[in-house]
Amino acid sequence: MDNPVTILALTDLHGSAAYVRRLEAEIKDADLILVAGDITNFGRRKQAEALLKPLLETGVPLFAVSGNCDHSQVEDYLTEMGINASAGTASIKNLNIFGLSGSLTTPVPTPRTFSEEEFAGLIADETRALSVGELGILLTHQPPFNTAVDAVRSGMHVGSRVIRKFIEDSKPLVCVSGHIHESFGRGTIGTSILVNPGPFHDGRYAVIQLSAGHAEARLKSF
Repeated sequence: MDNPVTILALTDLHGSAAYVRRLEAEIKDADLILVAGDITNFGRRKQAEALLKPLLETGVPLFAVSGNCDHSQVEDYLTEMGINASAGTASIKNLNIFGLSGSLTTPVPTPRTFSEEEFAGLIADETRALSVGELGILLTHQPPFNTAVDAVRSGMHVGSRVIRKFIEDSKPLVCVSGHIHESFGRGTIGTSILVNPGPFHDGRYAVIQLSAGHAEARLKSF
């Protein structure tokens, strides 16, 4: 990575674009926008299109994954637009980006959930060409297990062991996730920085700076 990269990271819009226009100053400084799922609140293509349109119109490169509360039409829309990070490995500014949509099975049924075994299969299928150290950014809705970004209110850690193992093995610079609204924050697995920006429908987001193989994240809110 020759030049610094500024990332605007959002997650868990849940159908609300109320704060998008207040991001104008942040977007002007951003080289990349990442959206870590739950774009809609059990919505479909039209809702996702309406929510992402203002961000796409800025011209800043954007990659997203769908969350457990997004129907399959949302995943299809992201793929058609060429912005689906879970459709394979993407690249920008000499950074490889890999995404994983959906979440583990939830207590209440939601449209897009997977088992740990299914997550493992998806990762294996899409990252065969990557070597250790080649992954710059991991974008998932489901957070990794036993970290600062996967604890529910009771304190129980509900993240994915498969995603955690993938981070340990691939050593990305930064891992952006969402899903657990109350666990917004930052953490680490080895040298990888973990970021849960917090639910954007509550006005939370993160700005991440990547430079010379180093990541630094700031949590922000309106």
